[in-house]
Amino acid sequence: MKYVRSKSWPWPVLRHGSSDYKRSEFQCAPELNKIENTTQLHLEADFYLGDRNLTDLIAKDHARYGLLVSCSTTHFRKYLECAEPRIEWYAEDGRLAGRVEITPFVVAHRRIDNFKASNWHDDYANRSFTIEPGSVLAIDLSVSYWVVAADETPISSVFQVAADENMALGAWRCDWQRDPDLVTILLHPAELERFQEARSRAAASQTAAYILNGVYLPALAWLLTEADRAELDDLSGARWFEALTAALARAECRPLGERDSDRLLDAQKILRQPFGRLPLLQHQEE
Repeated sequence: MKYVRSKSWPWPVLRHGSSDYKRSEFQCAPELNKIENTTQLHLEADFYLGDRNLTDLIAKDHARYGLLVSCSTTHFRKYLECAEPRIEWYAEDGRLAGRVEITPFVVAHRRIDNFKASNWHDDYANRSFTIEPGSVLAIDLSVSYWVVAADETPISSVFQVAADENMALGAWRCDWQRDPDLVTILLHPAELERFQEARSRAAASQTAAYILNGVYLPALAWLLTEADRAELDDLSGARWFEALTAALARAECRPLGERDSDRLLDAQKILRQPFGRLPLLQHQEE
């Protein structure tokens, strides 16, 4: 289960954007970090629950705090629960990779008869509900993380975006001299925020394929071509240079500096043939 604004329950559920509860909040900010010098991951989350009726349920062990950890890349799902407002968990090596989504909950642990809360909306006045074990009582917004191995940094991490008032609307360009560590994609200030918003929700929509083909593919092809023309000694200190060199090796492409390489094809190999992931082509195959 994940947070969906339009989803509803037969009983009041404390959540963002809902009026089921008045003057109450449920918040959680999970953090997923790689443990230094290991491939193990550490998840920790602190919960804030501002409704006394729900905290009383937890104190009586009728409900518990929970986290649902989902990873589509490894087909991994795990539900963590605790009676205390803090959860810690260590993920074994290989359990999580790619996009990981974490959703906080308060969930009924036992059957709750005739449950009612003083902070419910007036529409629920004088009503009570029987809550079965496993039923959601509160849910917060999901948080997403991108987990990668040290030698498998996504090529998009080579690039950053920034505003440039000299750029025309609808156009962008690359600059590798602006920052010593990252290659900068420059956009008009009016379009930067829209691009960042589209990129932030790309993993959960079909936007990702268009961004990959329309921005990162040509930017990567340009970078590979320019790097072939440059003096490699001048580039070797840049953080992006190491990631780019590793990406070429994984894709079995020629190393940087070989000027007779077809870098457009190499860019497609590194990005795992992004053209074929366009929604319009996928629909045609169905």
